[in-house]
Amino acid sequence: MSGIDDKSVRGVGGRMARAIVALPRPTKQLVAVVGDGGCIALSIWAAYLLRFEDPFSVWMQQAAWIFPLAILITVVTLAAFGFYRSVLRHMTSDIFIRLVAVLTLSAMILVTVW
Repeated sequence: MSGIDDKSVRGVGGRMARAIVALPRPTKQLVAVVGDGGCIALSIWAAYLLRFEDPFSVWMQQAAWIFPLAILITVVTLAAFGFYRSVLRHMTSDIFIRLVAVLTLSAMILVTVW
């Protein structure tokens, strides 16, 4: 049983959700890693955009190496703490607190390396 029936999810998003749920577990984990990497890169780019008000500032071009480094450190940290071991369908407060702690640790490692 997939947990998603035809009545609960409709439209294009529903078809996409059913397709993702039907994927094998390693593929879902890969989707999570790629999604996390994209969100990390987007957040760094948005931070530079807010700071320098230029989407492709000289500062961002000089610090382009931070993108793959941040993705690597964050994904490895999340994997080390077991966030890719299972596919999360619901976020409890305990998982949220653990996620904030792991992301804080990841940011501290990134700042130390930088």
